[in-house]
Amino acid sequence: MGFICSTVVFADVTVQQALTAGCYDNQEMRDIIATAKASKPIGSRTLEKENELTSTYGGKITDSRVTAPATWVYRAYENADTNNWHVQKLKAGVIYSKAQNDLDKYVKGGGTPQEYWAIDGPDLHALGFNGATFTTMRLLALQSSDTPKSQFVSFALDYATTGTFGNAVYALQVNPNSPILGLVNCKTPGGEVQFQILGGTTFSTLYRKVRTEKDWKKYNRDTDQWVTVPKGTVPEN
Repeated sequence: MGFICSTVVFADVTVQQALTAGCYDNQEMRDIIATAKASKPIGSRTLEKENELTSTYGGKITDSRVTAPATWVYRAYENADTNNWHVQKLKAGVIYSKAQNDLDKYVKGGGTPQEYWAIDGPDLHALGFNGATFTTMRLLALQSSDTPKSQFVSFALDYATTGTFGNAVYALQVNPNSPILGLVNCKTPGGEVQFQILGGTTFSTLYRKVRTEKDWKKYNRDTDQWVTVPKGTVPEN
């Protein structure tokens, strides 16, 4: 398997197809990290953290990215009616990363994007970065989403994986355009298995289930209300 491009030929790769295609081995992961470290430009704090990475950090990672456009993903939050910036962006149909939010504040404080990315870069929305850079930045996000500020947002592959964390679980369908990370044996999702979805990714419909309630509800952006949907609309298995 090559580490820059997927070996899978499916146009829209599903979770099962990505698992079937297999994962990077340790040597491939070493090559990926080395390639990313040699790439330019790279932020000073990013390079410092990349130097700490090992080929086995974060468990197994699929060689292929999941790209099926209607893939269900899930994320839990502590408060059911939270007004934090991330949930507000989800309500607007955008997956917004810590790096994007931090950059907004940095620029408002008088800094420039160029100065910001010189520390926590590279800016993955710029053109020309290879797959090794994206994979390594995802590894850094697994290690810490704060140093450097992650340009990705982690989502579980299923409802059960969110466990008992948080009072509310948000669900949506999207093209993750992400490998599956955190696998133990590259066969079965479970535990801390997740996607790392690039900030700025958009989607259509947002659902929420509060732990103390039995029903899923769909967010109506026109009325700013949550509306109950029929059982089975959002898969929980």
